[in-house]
Amino acid sequence: MASFEIVRMDWGYALRPLMKVQKRILVGQALSYIIGVCLAVVALGTFLVPILFLDGALTSLRIGAAGISGAVAAYLLWFASRGTQSEVQIDFETETIRAVVPHRGGAPTLLGAYPFSAFSALLRRPAGVAGLSDLALQAKDGGSALWLARAETAEIAALQSRLERDLFARL
Repeated sequence: MASFEIVRMDWGYALRPLMKVQKRILVGQALSYIIGVCLAVVALGTFLVPILFLDGALTSLRIGAAGISGAVAAYLLWFASRGTQSEVQIDFETETIRAVVPHRGGAPTLLGAYPFSAFSALLRRPAGVAGLSDLALQAKDGGSALWLARAETAEIAALQSRLERDLFARL
């Protein structure tokens, strides 16, 4: 059973993990959504209710409270809508490798973009679990490696040969 999938795109392909998302992350995102919506309602209420119904003045304290509530609501709603797992995108048009977190709606968050020439080799090593291996790209400058996938050793070997052909044959 594969723990990643290769998704073909117009510009190349993406390596997406198929690992289960931890429940605490999903619970945190659900709570962030609920609290974010509540704070957005509070911000609108703090700003609009005195003006519309009470014929009260809009004081700097109310503006500040509405602004802070709105900012916290925006942050919580952003967290609730973001993705839970990162993926690696291999782009042949721009010859870059991107690490991104896809969101449920909107543009993904870019974690890093690297040219093909920034990497010197593919590293395959045992994952610590019987029968599983990790695959990573080693940077030319000896810096940290970019983790790509964890799967059964046979699947990692096939992915490694494909990436060697796609990435290093172009250099």
